[in-house]
Amino acid sequence: MNFDAVLVIDVQKHFCDPAQARGTQDTDKIAKHIANIVPSFRKAGLPIYNIYYSHEDVARDYIDFHHYAPEKADITHAKYRASAFDGEHGGAFAAQLNAHGHKHLLLVGFNTSACIAETVKDAQNLGFQCAIAVDAIGNDKTIDTPQHVTLKALMHDHNCTLTTSLHALRI
Repeated sequence: MNFDAVLVIDVQKHFCDPAQARGTQDTDKIAKHIANIVPSFRKAGLPIYNIYYSHEDVARDYIDFHHYAPEKADITHAKYRASAFDGEHGGAFAAQLNAHGHKHLLLVGFNTSACIAETVKDAQNLGFQCAIAVDAIGNDKTIDTPQHVTLKALMHDHNCTLTTSLHALRI
């Protein structure tokens, strides 16, 4: 699949920082990897959508990103539930992706068995194609569903492709 946008989901201190209630050493390591790989996606010409969880819109400088800093050209979108999409028609986020012609999405971030899974399910229902970079995703310590179980279900039930961030850059 050729990707036309990258969704960076919930790379926030609350979910990734081991000093916070939900972060682990693994989520910290994955957040660092995401921070290192996203500039390569930008350099490849892929737009970056930074999705963050909050109960309100927050100025970009005040979002608690962990090891990761969006750039001015990136698009930042608040989500108020597990999925980045709102409601039956996907809300403002789906409209934004459609307006830019972005239909093939690569997802990285957290939590695989919640936010990434729900975003993939909604995206597929709205006509988007999704792939997940398996080296750039993780679950925090509050998630009980093993990541491999979620990924298998997303592939089987939602036509989601699995890849790695390096393979995605070669496509």
